[in-house]
Amino acid sequence: HFDGSFIQPWRSHLDLTAQDWQRHMALARQLGCRQIVVQWAGLYGSGGDADWDVPDPVMQLIFSTAAAEGLQVRVGLPYHSGWWKALQAADPAALDAFLALTLDHARRYLQRAPWARQANFSGWYLPYELEQFHWAQDDRQQRLCTWLAALSAAAKAGTPHVTAISTYFSRLPTTGSLAQLWTRILEQAPLRP
Repeated sequence: HFDGSFIQPWRSHLDLTAQDWQRHMALARQLGCRQIVVQWAGLYGSGGDADWDVPDPVMQLIFSTAAAEGLQVRVGLPYHSGWWKALQAADPAALDAFLALTLDHARRYLQRAPWARQANFSGWYLPYELEQFHWAQDDRQQRLCTWLAALSAAAKAGTPHVTAISTYFSRLPTTGSLAQLWTRILEQAPLRP
């Protein structure tokens, strides 16, 4: 059995009917899920028509069909498509600019998003993945921790739920340690890995 599963919205999901969503949620429940994580509430960073948000009526449909099956919903903040490029930037100022941009975008989204008021809302999800390879150096770790603490604080407003984020162990050779990275993160930001 699964405790939960992800929905990674693409534009094709916007065409799903209420009956389609009901079938998806019923299947998730049959598999043992208690929670659905919406991977992201939108995509941005590419510009123009490539940037989009999951419309509120679709999000409401996800919440209502999940509720009918007794499922909780965790909502991913909008995802910036430049994440992996920003991680590879050699210039610390470029990483700082990216982190500031995504923090500002997340804060604006959190201020207007009504989802925390849904009865089956189970918290926010940061749609980025953390591993030890890109965060081995002390200065990069501190940038990450400061960003995560600010995101967590913004997400915490108005909800008792802890914000979640994905993590994995990178097999790329590095001096970084995943356990050390998470020890440092959790000292500064209340997150659920």
